[in-house]
Amino acid sequence: MSATACHPLDALEAALAAERQALLDHDVEALLRSTQDKAIALRQAEALPAGAAEHARVSALAEINRANGILLA
Repeated sequence: MSATACHPLDALEAALAAERQALLDHDVEALLRSTQDKAIALRQAEALPAGAAEHARVSALAEINRANGILLA
């Protein structure tokens, strides 16, 4: 990953925020885009070397994802 590339956890956080906004706005197009962005960021995060992701941050992002799931339901 280059120095100018976005860290996968930063990308995931941005995608989750966009997903939440799309859910609140009932914007299906934005929801589809943010879900795709989230999936890409998750794949990139999973490819990080073990220990490269901070456990507390990953836990916080997982909680945001659960909250978005509740909004979707």
